[in-house]
Amino acid sequence: MPIEKTKGTTNVLCRTHCVLTFIVLLCLVIITGCDSGVSRDGKLRLQVPESSLVRFMEISTAGSSINAGEYRIEDAEKLGKLLEGMRQANAKPDGIEDLEPSGQQYNLTIHEEQVSSTYVIDDLRSSDATVWSVKISKENENGTMDAWVVPSAWLSLILDEPVVPSLWLFTNNESASVTVLANRELKRDTAEQSVADSLRLVLPENARAPAYDIYWSDPGRFVVRFSEKPSAPLLLRFDKLLSVSGESFVDPDRADSAEAVLGDRGGQRIRWINPAKQSETVQMFKDTALLQPIHEGSYQADKLMAYHFDGTQTIIERDGGKQRRLGITKWPDAEGSYPNDYGADVLYSDRMLNGETYAVYGNRTLYRVHLNTGEIKKLYTSPAPVYGMASSPDGERVALLISSHSLGPDADLIVFSKDGRKLFSRANAGYINKSDGFLFVAPMTWPDNSTVVVPRSSEAGSRVRIHIGSKEETPYPSSKLPDSAAALLAETLSGQHTVSHIVPQQDAQGVFGRYIMFKTGNGWVWIYDLNKHALSWYGTGIPISWTKEGEAVVWTSDHEHTTFYIGMDTD
Repeated sequence: MPIEKTKGTTNVLCRTHCVLTFIVLLCLVIITGCDSGVSRDGKLRLQVPESSLVRFMEISTAGSSINAGEYRIEDAEKLGKLLEGMRQANAKPDGIEDLEPSGQQYNLTIHEEQVSSTYVIDDLRSSDATVWSVKISKENENGTMDAWVVPSAWLSLILDEPVVPSLWLFTNNESASVTVLANRELKRDTAEQSVADSLRLVLPENARAPAYDIYWSDPGRFVVRFSEKPSAPLLLRFDKLLSVSGESFVDPDRADSAEAVLGDRGGQRIRWINPAKQSETVQMFKDTALLQPIHEGSYQADKLMAYHFDGTQTIIERDGGKQRRLGITKWPDAEGSYPNDYGADVLYSDRMLNGETYAVYGNRTLYRVHLNTGEIKKLYTSPAPVYGMASSPDGERVALLISSHSLGPDADLIVFSKDGRKLFSRANAGYINKSDGFLFVAPMTWPDNSTVVVPRSSEAGSRVRIHIGSKEETPYPSSKLPDSAAALLAETLSGQHTVSHIVPQQDAQGVFGRYIMFKTGNGWVWIYDLNKHALSWYGTGIPISWTKEGEAVVWTSDHEHTTFYIGMDTD
């Protein structure tokens, strides 16, 4: 069977027996008479009854009982389209007679007046199968299975999948493949261009593009397969992918609806990225529930604290990654605790000074802690759950956000001296964007020794600055990208994206450098080069800080090992 390829790095493979009419299948009803059951090439055709003889069809997941009515198809027009699609099924392709070991399997029963026929449908649309994606099988009189291939659109019709232009992306890191499935016939040159443009975006400057092939199993589905597993994550974007009629598949409500990441390593890890040298080092972690930036007087976080599910914590140096495990497990005179929803019994302040800091145990009892000597002094017991805590840069004051009532979103602010004297309080000072009854960490911080920044609105990212002396409140807006970076981002991602965790490169004196690191709403980390007016993509993660050597510090965790980041930007 001939295979079609294009020249260059991309080889587009198309097996001609899978090029079936896509849109026509969904709208054409053809009434055909009986024939010999043999196609022109001598292969067996799939025999189905005339539309007028069929009362209804039933579809069920293989191995389950048929729920009559819920999966019953009785509409005459739809029955006609499905039967015609089966008649045009490609007859007995080589090598697919056996039932497939993967994918979803369905039973399809066609009911006539007196008889019924049952077929097995193998749905491999989400797999990395390159030659076909939907197969129909039926046992013959010899006890073996005959098999036929139909396009993705046929199964989409039978399962009542979305009518609006829709796109599904599936990654397989083992085979280094990304499967793209649409409910429209696709314009092939836009698929090829999407892959090429993606690689130009994510690969380092002057890097050689990896070899890959594009396999088309039918007009609405293709598989991008790389010759080797990527050594670093690859972002493939299909926001420019179009149907043959010019329709886009981008969902305006989901920024990542047309994006897939291949080769993204799993687990929890800290990454040190050097954009100037285009290098990266990684340190792996386990069982981390929370991650918190820790300041020791600098403009950006000097350390990170990882909170583990076993009740311990690890302090990680920003420069070099040296680790120190904390083992404080006994908290004197602790008066009970409030259960939380993030998996850590202790919460430390976001600042340390000469080894001294503050901690809250059980979301209730406040302590001053000296990590070098192990000295612990109890300062306060809260009558309600503590949502958040932060201490001033000079270490002389500590602020708590305490639930105003019954684990609701409102929180009271109380400021204490280092010996536990109450210095300031304000009812309903903060508002945590959460559902009632849940206890999560509320990020807060002191940008200087006189003011505290707390979350204030139900709108994500909204916060207010409260002056402890004058009691004045002012909005504390989030930082913004330079206009040049925002414009380039909108051009690169084909539209506006929310931006957070903006971390400009700074030295110890606060002088800005060449790069700006930030995160977009779809979870991707980007670094903008002010000198070159260029964007570089660095996979998923949370921007944390910059080292003295100009390395961007990023925390990354996969979906199976989610880590809550509890820092607040104070730029």
